[in-house]
Amino acid sequence: MSAVRLVRRRAGILPWIRAAVFFAASMAAFSALPFYPSGVRPLLALVCAALGLFAPAIGVLVLVLALAIALAAGNFLVGALFLLVGLVSVQYFGQDGARVFVVVALAFVASMLKAEWALAPMAGYMLGAGEGAVAATVAVALLEAAGLVLGHGSTGILATGGVKPLVDAAGLASLRDPLSFGWLAGAVGRMDVDAVLKTLSSARNLPLLVVQPVLWGAAAALAGSLAKRDSPVRSLAAVVGATVLLAGASIGVMRALGGPVGGVALASAVPISIVASGAFAALAAWVFPLVHAPEDTALPSLTTEDAEVDQLLRMIADAEEALEERHSAERVVLITDMKAFARMTQEQGTVATAKAIQKHRDLLLPVIAQHTGHGKSTGGDGLVAAFASADEALKAAVMMQRELKRYNEKRTEDRRIFVRMGIASGEVIVDRVGCPFIGDALNRAARVMGLADGGQVFAAADVVDSAAELPSPVVSHGGFSLKNITRPIDVYEVLWDEGQQPKRPESEPSAA
Repeated sequence: MSAVRLVRRRAGILPWIRAAVFFAASMAAFSALPFYPSGVRPLLALVCAALGLFAPAIGVLVLVLALAIALAAGNFLVGALFLLVGLVSVQYFGQDGARVFVVVALAFVASMLKAEWALAPMAGYMLGAGEGAVAATVAVALLEAAGLVLGHGSTGILATGGVKPLVDAAGLASLRDPLSFGWLAGAVGRMDVDAVLKTLSSARNLPLLVVQPVLWGAAAALAGSLAKRDSPVRSLAAVVGATVLLAGASIGVMRALGGPVGGVALASAVPISIVASGAFAALAAWVFPLVHAPEDTALPSLTTEDAEVDQLLRMIADAEEALEERHSAERVVLITDMKAFARMTQEQGTVATAKAIQKHRDLLLPVIAQHTGHGKSTGGDGLVAAFASADEALKAAVMMQRELKRYNEKRTEDRRIFVRMGIASGEVIVDRVGCPFIGDALNRAARVMGLADGGQVFAAADVVDSAAELPSPVVSHGGFSLKNITRPIDVYEVLWDEGQQPKRPESEPSAA
């Protein structure tokens, strides 16, 4: 039997790209810390690249050990601290094919090309909003730490605050036969904790060193949240847009805080970063897109029963990922319900009630569509719709009630249709045409509607607050603790009719 899973097209090339990143980052690090003889550096970088191809976590560990030795030769305390932190972090950097390490390595490579601003949005796209933000923040923090250790005021276009080097790179290059470790005793004897602390405390532009990681993390989170893997154009726009915003914010912060990089260098870095981020997003979206592929789930090592369970779990996981990536969205949800539906059925009969339900759909669904909403029947006497903005949802609710009023004015009292409405915003799962069918926003809208009577429109406070312009007056009814909703909700009534008086709900019904 087979299930469906998401894989990247041409995925076999990706490990080789990872190996190339390992090689480039290793060579850059060995050049910055010229401890190893020039003939040994490419060989050691090739070892790291080979491990990056077949065993990425081990490749990260080998590089950490190699750099710790080089740092220890220049400053034993710095090398020991680097080794300690590296060993603690190696599992984080090496997990999932060393994705986080690749981000950090690309940051160091990008700093050599003055394309650092492209790195954070790329991280958000590669790893997602949350993990990408963490990885981008770690990457810029490590770049700053490297600059401090080497005494550089900046690395590329990134301020690093270094004044006095803790590790003398020129001194490393002058060591004779460094691989014999004859330098070790002298390095241990020269340890000076006070000198290290004094050098670190003298770092320049400390506010800037704090702000830069924040900006990078925010840019990664923005790109990760806006990019959609099934929409190449949107992903490209998200990554490039986040790069532009990060560049603009970084230039503004550097000018305000007196960064060490000149305006000409900063300006020239903007197009380089935009081109780099755009090229990355284009490659990821069009050369290595995510596609659906069959997956054989009948594992020979499992019993038949275990194989069926394993297949079911895989299918559930794939379905959850597809729902989250393709159909989860922030929307404003409006839900309606006809008043006295059960009594109408008893008094007028099934056929007359069915006609009333259909008539109310014919009246209200076009209004929803006119306000860019996506609506459908709830399967009974109600409707549910999703809107991109609070303004459109509130306008639609007001127009729907007014449309029903015009309809009722021409009908006898027993033929009139009264509808209550609830509006709330939040995360919801939408179907192919954008209609909501499950999610927090839908639950909250239903509970808010449960407080209303026929002809009333109730909206959660966040909907009212986010509207740029209210179509009708609103009045607050205060907070309500609603069933199965963890926090109380402040509820507003939208007074859609001229002269309409607010009517406070007596209590929440036992069921929505």
